[in-house]
Amino acid sequence: MQSLRKFDENERREILKFFSEVYGIPPKIFQDYELLARGKNVWMVSSSHLNKVFEMKPEFVGTMILRRGIKFWKPTTAFVTLFGHLATKNFIEVSKEEALEFLKGGSIEKRENLTYPHVIIRYRGRALGCGYLGKRKILSEIPSKLREIPRIL
Repeated sequence: MQSLRKFDENERREILKFFSEVYGIPPKIFQDYELLARGKNVWMVSSSHLNKVFEMKPEFVGTMILRRGIKFWKPTTAFVTLFGHLATKNFIEVSKEEALEFLKGGSIEKRENLTYPHVIIRYRGRALGCGYLGKRKILSEIPSKLREIPRIL
């Protein structure tokens, strides 16, 4: 298994720029966190815990926030549910019926003005997860293990 490494400042800026440019999520939300890499995955951990992380050498640490693909980067469901309410771009608000369908792993109608293939889906301002922008529909990217209807709906 690959080991964790801390991003250098240029790499960190690239990640923060991605969240800012694609989703309008302000870089300041990351000020108390360090970004770590393991392979193509980006993890976020509290800055105050960073020394312990490298002393202990755990298999997993913090919260995985991003998967860096060849063509596109995809925010994780964990990141979206924690910070997706801050998005000012590339998100949609859905109806209760659409939210239920999305959370079950279904698709919802495509909307205009979406600029990136991975769209943040929100219901009443609460981020539910990411959807993939297909040709005609937005497909749920909720992991199958999380596909249940929360009591918030």
